[in-house]
Amino acid sequence: MNSFKFLIPLFALSIGCNHTVDSGHVGVATDWGTTESWTYHEGFHWIGFGTDVYDMTGQVQALDFVDEDHITVLSKDRLQMGMDLSVQYQLNRGTAPQVFRSFYDRENEVERYTNRVVEPASREAIRNVVSRLDALDAVQQRDHLGPRIRQAVRRSVADLLEDSGVPRYSIRIVGVQVRNITLPERLRESIARIQEAENQAMQRQQEIQVARQEAERNRIAAEGRARVSRINATRDAEVTRIRAEAESSANLLVSRSLTPAVLEARRIDAQRAILTNENTRTFLLGSGGNGQSMLLDLRGIGAAQ
Repeated sequence: MNSFKFLIPLFALSIGCNHTVDSGHVGVATDWGTTESWTYHEGFHWIGFGTDVYDMTGQVQALDFVDEDHITVLSKDRLQMGMDLSVQYQLNRGTAPQVFRSFYDRENEVERYTNRVVEPASREAIRNVVSRLDALDAVQQRDHLGPRIRQAVRRSVADLLEDSGVPRYSIRIVGVQVRNITLPERLRESIARIQEAENQAMQRQQEIQVARQEAERNRIAAEGRARVSRINATRDAEVTRIRAEAESSANLLVSRSLTPAVLEARRIDAQRAILTNENTRTFLLGSGGNGQSMLLDLRGIGAAQ
C-alpha cells in the first residue's frame, strides 16, 4: 500500500510533464521564463520541471487586406484608390526562439509578429510602390504589381525585424496577390472609354487583316487563272504553228512536183476526158505559143454532120 502511495504522485507528475507539438508547428521552450535557443519538433515530448512549451505555426499564413480592412493608397497623380490584397508569409522555424522572445504574448499565447511586423511593413511597402505609379498604370500593370509589392514587403519586413534585434530572414514573404483595385468614378469612366476605343481599334485591325487575307486569296487565284490562260495560249499557238508548218511543207512538196511535163500531161488527160464525154459541148483549149486560149464549140460540129 505504501508503494502505491509513492507511485501515485509520480504518475500525476508524469502526466503534467509532457507536451505534444501539433503538425506544422514548432515548440519554443522556456526554462523558468528564459527562452531556450532550441525548439521541439512535431510530436509528443516529455518536458522537465519549470519548462513550458509554446507552439508557433510554421505553416504559410495569409494576411488579408479586404473589404473594410482594404488599404487606401494615393497614386502618383494624386488619385485615391482602394486595394484588396493578400500577403502570404511564413515563420522560419530555425529562428522561432528569437521571434518568440521579441513578439510572443505568453500571457495570451498569441503570436504578435503578424500585427507588429507583417501588417505595418506590408501597408508601408504597398503605399510606397503604388505612390510611384499613376492610377491608370497601376490598373494596367496589375499582373506585375503583385511581384513588385512582394519585393517591397520583403525588404520592409526584413528591416523591421532587424530593427527589433531579430534576424532579417526570420519571416519569409511567400507572395502577394492583388485581388481588386477600386478607382474613382471619373477614372473608371475614362478607363471604360479607353477600353472601348481599344476594342474598336482591335476590331478594325481584325477587319483589315481579314480584308488583306481575302485580297491575297484573290491575288493568288487570279495569278493561277492567268497562268492557266498563258499555258493554254502557248499550247494553242504551238499547235497552230505546227499545223501551219505542216501545210506549208505539203504545199511546197506539191508545187515542186508540178513540173511543165506533168502539167502538160494533166491538160491532155483533161481534154481527152472532155472529148469522150457526150454531154460536153464546149471546152477550153490550152494556150498556144502566142499565150492565147481558144474555146471550141462541139455543138456546131455535130450539127454540120
